[in-house]
Amino acid sequence: MNPIHNTKTPRYVRDCWQTPRSLFDRLDYEFKFDCDVAADRSNALCEYFMTQKTSALERRYWGWSNFCNPPYSRHGGGKLAWIQKANEQNHMWKSTVMLLPSDTGSKWFKYALRHANEIRFLVGGRVRHVNPIDGKGHSNFFPSLLVIFRGWPNACQAAISFMEVVR
Repeated sequence: MNPIHNTKTPRYVRDCWQTPRSLFDRLDYEFKFDCDVAADRSNALCEYFMTQKTSALERRYWGWSNFCNPPYSRHGGGKLAWIQKANEQNHMWKSTVMLLPSDTGSKWFKYALRHANEIRFLVGGRVRHVNPIDGKGHSNFFPSLLVIFRGWPNACQAAISFMEVVR
């Protein structure tokens, strides 16, 4: 058993879980994504995607409308590094929607609250990420939220909204 959340998931797949297609499609309809910035060949949801080797955190430019389900481990600087990079892209008029655990007491959440355009809490159930080993959906140990950068810098605190989880 691994120490993070007492998970039995092997370390090599822990950061490779795919966003459920139903949730992604619903967001894609709204945001028209052209790039998945935290993916690999097995879990990418956009034709154009960035992998660990082509690190989005080290790239100057992302796509115009980006989807990001970042590694939930501390790999690559953790969630704060991803949110800061999305904010940097926001100042270049590029939008990013990030799927993250709902951790309102964290440093990254406080940063997102000050810089994102919207924080959307996913209610009515837990997101069932797709396991890269068996291809089945498994519920998280925690609820999820979306941090949304709409491609224009935010002048005030993020708007808070809610969206029901669809299975």
